[in-house]
Amino acid sequence: MKGYRYLVPVALIVFMALSWYQLITNVQTEQKEYNNMLHNARSFAEQGIMVEAVSNYQNALSIKESMELYQEISDFYQKYGNQDEQISWDLSFSEKYPESAEAYLPLLKDYYNQKNYKGCFQLYDIVQKRTESMKEINKIMKSLEYEYSFIQNTYAEVSAFCLGLCAVKSADTNGWGYIDERGSQRTNMNYRYTAPFCSSLAPVITEDGEAYFIDQSGNKKQIMPDNVNIVSIGALFDDKFVIFDGDKYAYYTSERKYAFGDFEYAGIMTNGRALVKQNGTWKIIDANNVQISENIYQDVYIDELGRTFQNERAFVKTQDGWIMIDTEGQKIGEDIYEDIKLFIEDNSLAAVKINGKWGYIDKDGNQIIKPQFDDARSFSNGLAAIMKNGYWGYSNIAGDIVIDTIFQDAREFNSSGNVLVKQENVWHMLSLYKYNH
Repeated sequence: MKGYRYLVPVALIVFMALSWYQLITNVQTEQKEYNNMLHNARSFAEQGIMVEAVSNYQNALSIKESMELYQEISDFYQKYGNQDEQISWDLSFSEKYPESAEAYLPLLKDYYNQKNYKGCFQLYDIVQKRTESMKEINKIMKSLEYEYSFIQNTYAEVSAFCLGLCAVKSADTNGWGYIDERGSQRTNMNYRYTAPFCSSLAPVITEDGEAYFIDQSGNKKQIMPDNVNIVSIGALFDDKFVIFDGDKYAYYTSERKYAFGDFEYAGIMTNGRALVKQNGTWKIIDANNVQISENIYQDVYIDELGRTFQNERAFVKTQDGWIMIDTEGQKIGEDIYEDIKLFIEDNSLAAVKINGKWGYIDKDGNQIIKPQFDDARSFSNGLAAIMKNGYWGYSNIAGDIVIDTIFQDAREFNSSGNVLVKQENVWHMLSLYKYNH
């Protein structure tokens, strides 16, 4: 029995040694088999023998999976396979390693090469949530920042967006109606006249001459004041709107009651200020018809929405040219401009013309983009329509043309990354993939 006690540890040592030997042998065998499969796969691939190459790659992958091997197989499909096989493999690659940005890169390149920009942005949304290493992916996505498609509907004429809606003239009915920021029709397209939606209601005039307010779904909500000849109506803003009776402009309240006014022209009231024309000159008034400044002006800039003030600024014309003023009538900056466009949104840039070219200034009068364009609109949502050589495109805040100048006309980008542009004498809605995918 005493000798037996010494035999047990010896047997265990021998058993463990044999186990380790078997394990090492198996590993060596697997590695040898893996190397052989990989060698055969590469050899068949070089000869263009697809089926055998794929079979050997799959066998190697079943022995030992790695991102490097997945990438090599992706490169193989890219060189020798068809497009469907390439995408299928790259999709499985991204699903196998969902936390790695590198695993998404081949699939992103597939979509990019196909010009499937919507797929690029959809995949980018997934990658951003799952991965941290984004350098090369960001490089590709940066190149797609201003790629676009067109929404199908077309229009004969268009206005400007306000609070998410835009008045457009149908190419079919020849009537006006409203679309939203993504081009969906929101009302009937049979109005003779439409004003902007600068509040929850907008005034319209039907083909029969009936004038009333509608809501954003096109429902009739309020009629107009009685015994007033209505030729045109301004947008409802700051509880007031303007009616032109064919002779004079007057302000009315949201309850459709006369407030004040017997003007030759009147801009819509924005934040308690408007510029009005009386006796051939312009002056600033507040919401109670009190003149704010003694200054009078030869002319003022009125934008398509009927505004004379935006971003607490207006542009007025003096004997020397156009200047920028604040809501108290004080001149901002020292420059005199040959032509101007009102700010579209707060804390953005306005287009101004100096020495025959258009550039951009901020609300303090600082020149941000030097004059270089043949024509321009003010900035909206980070982009501005600019013209060169008779055609319109878009500039970013650095003054770089990021959408080529190929359009007959171009409007302002809305907050959904869409914009109305004119090609072949009709208006289309251009849609950036970055915001619409």
